Amino acid sequence: MTQPAIRLLAALACLAAAATAAASTFDESYTRGTRTMDDGLNCNFVDHMFKDEQGFVWIATGGGGLARFDGYDVINYDINTTPGLKSNFVHRMCTDTHGRMWVASEGGIDVIDLAQNTNCRLAGNTDRIYAPMHSPAHLVMRDASGNIWFAGGQLLVCIGFDSDGSVGRTSITQAAAGQQFTTMAIIGGRTWVATEGRIFEARPDGTRIALTPTGIDVLPQLGTVIYNIYQKDNEIWIGTSRGLAPTASTATTANSTSTATPTRAPSRRIS
Repeated sequence: MTQPAIRLLAALACLAAAATAAASTFDESYTRGTRTMDDGLNCNFVDHMFKDEQGFVWIATGGGGLARFDGYDVINYDINTTPGLKSNFVHRMCTDTHGRMWVASEGGIDVIDLAQNTNCRLAGNTDRIYAPMHSPAHLVMRDASGNIWFAGGQLLVCIGFDSDGSVGRTSITQAAAGQQFTTMAIIGGRTWVATEGRIFEARPDGTRIALTPTGIDVLPQLGTVIYNIYQKDNEIWIGTSRGLAPTASTATTANSTSTATPTRAPSRRIS
């Protein structure tokens, strides 16, 4: 065997050893396992997961309601529990800055007081949100200013709060005829929403929501649906029903995250 061939084999052996060591280190950093109906979940179909500020992992299921996992045990919330949900088909959830969990499901929006573990009755100017909160909702999130946004079909709602957590302002808009809101995201501290192949910046403007085109649209084929918008550094990644759309670069947006101070420790913090 020639010297170059020996050197090549030695280099490949070193690379293989390094890869094995890296994989071993990765494996040792995580605990593998599954959580199914045999382990306490009401349903095996998981639609979404969310980690709250206290370290609990919340699991949205399609038919089994909502589950909370503390690292050891699963607690389920559904239409028959207290606190209860409007539907067992849960799509998304998020927390607000007042210790409440917002849950979007086929039955509408439920709000859970996490400290009291009870359904929360919102105070303040709630007249305009009663009907939207009792209509099917598939998206909900908190923006960089602490507002709660939720969407269901053609309807998009933004709720602002007073300092005591009561509803202060509600802004509402509808998508164009034949369109539906399909996803929302925080991009550079701003709220972006998508309706099929178009992406807008959404901004509360009194009682309505102003939708301004971002110029980043995905319209190569009629019927393309945008399901995800994600920002990594100065790139915008767009996931659609026809694959990953070409990324868009932006030098003006910056990553924005919202944080809150934990109020109590969970049984086990999941990191």
